[in-house]
Amino acid sequence: DRYEVLRASPPPPPPPPEAPPRPSFEAPSSSPFEGARSLLVELLRGLFVRHRKDDLDLPKPIFENTEIEVPRPPGLGEDDYQWKVDNALGDHVVAKIRAAEKEGHHRRRRAAADEPGDAPAAAAAVKMAVFSQREGDLASVAEVLYDRLGSSKVAEFYVKRLGNGLASSELARFVRGERLVRRCPVCGRDNDLTEERRASTCGRTLLEVRILREDVATYRRTRLAECPSLRAHPESAYRVLVEPERIAGVVTSSRGGTATLDYARDYTRWTAGDVLEIDFRDGILGGHNKTRPSLGQWASWGAAACEATAARHNYDYGLWYFAPLLPDLLPDAAADADGGSSSEPPPRVSRVACRLVKWTTCGHFHSPTWYTGPSLRSAPIRVERENVPVLCLYRDASHGLDLSLLQHLFLLEPCRDSALLEQVVSRAYRVGATQSVVVETLMPFVTHEEETTKRKDDDDDATRREKSGSTERTRPPTTPPRPTGRVSSSQRTHSEAPAKIFICDFCYRSFDSNDRADSHMAACSRNPANASVARRFSISSVYDEIRPPPVVD
Repeated sequence: DRYEVLRASPPPPPPPPEAPPRPSFEAPSSSPFEGARSLLVELLRGLFVRHRKDDLDLPKPIFENTEIEVPRPPGLGEDDYQWKVDNALGDHVVAKIRAAEKEGHHRRRRAAADEPGDAPAAAAAVKMAVFSQREGDLASVAEVLYDRLGSSKVAEFYVKRLGNGLASSELARFVRGERLVRRCPVCGRDNDLTEERRASTCGRTLLEVRILREDVATYRRTRLAECPSLRAHPESAYRVLVEPERIAGVVTSSRGGTATLDYARDYTRWTAGDVLEIDFRDGILGGHNKTRPSLGQWASWGAAACEATAARHNYDYGLWYFAPLLPDLLPDAAADADGGSSSEPPPRVSRVACRLVKWTTCGHFHSPTWYTGPSLRSAPIRVERENVPVLCLYRDASHGLDLSLLQHLFLLEPCRDSALLEQVVSRAYRVGATQSVVVETLMPFVTHEEETTKRKDDDDDATRREKSGSTERTRPPTTPPRPTGRVSSSQRTHSEAPAKIFICDFCYRSFDSNDRADSHMAACSRNPANASVARRFSISSVYDEIRPPPVVD
């Protein structure tokens, strides 16, 4: 019996209870999801407020396309024609700037005439920006802007070339119309305080040259001897510091013949040993650069120590002082009318042949190892007002800038990258904007000169017939012009890009026709009025429901 009991099988377990049905993610309209979503919305609404551009009622950007016809003469090379294209783009920007400034001037005059007793409200300054995805194209157009408007009217935000400090200074010039400067007590140069390298010492470049005319050196030696406390060495009569603007000619250069203006501006052309013509006249630089510190001042600033150190190092050391070029009588000797030297200055001294020895900044020449005069840091800070109407905006650091004051934005080529286009436009279309920014895409295209001349003659003939009342043609109708190619400013070739592009107002995608852009905007997922495509149970749709609180009266 026991054996039978042991072999008896246990009773079967009861069947497991049926599991409840799992919720279906394909049917998100069920009540548990709605309740969880509502709870999440109420929780997040109490934690933060999300402001969107649609809620702030910001003025929307206006997109425009402008075709610029650039005739190409027969036989013109590709590089020469490309420079002609860049000139046409730059001239178009300059024309827009001058037209806006003229309109602002007329608006101020009308306001003054309407309200003669009150001071007219100041019109907004003209602020425009030029953007390109390619550095070379923007640099070429910027050169045209510098030539047409002048360096004081153009700012460049180019961190890669200028560095963070100087690029920030350029941006401050454009946005605020001012810059903070300190004037160097030695050379008189205005140093921008935002330039990191020049915050403590003067950054003006000075050239040390050796005078090659013996009569000029003899006269300077006599004048230097009149200041005993200076303890000048004989070689000091030959060595002077000059500004690059004083270079009046290039006699010999190791790099061959060079234009004087290019040589003075570009330090990469300078080579020790070059023979230059230096203009020694006073006042040629104008402004605060008219006079230099006198020899008496240099004697009190430690120039004797500089003389001794330079002589000890055989004048190869990077130290020297900004002494007068052709010094007159010192203040302590000027009272003695007949006690001065009998030597006379060389007749009609203006240009003096000199050999280039070395060059560095003013702060390096006047090192604290010997210089005891007033420093740049002790100079007072001044605010200089500037009117800078145009900013060249490069791609490398254009994200995140606040340019809400922009009125016009030029794109030198169509931008097919919707994310990049949104970033660039959002520099102006952001909180703080008070007017719509015009985003104008410039599209130059090639025409041949003979076709342009033929069409102009046809227009002139039509105008003459219209004035005379004649309907008879004077010549047969011209044949349609042959297809023209679009200019690709970077590849130096012609492309078949469409004449115009149309931008979606919400995602900034580009389309070739207005109908395609309108149909896309109706179904765009970023369109706040389009609820049919919204993913209701995504976190982004939850964020979209968090709006700012109502305005309290």
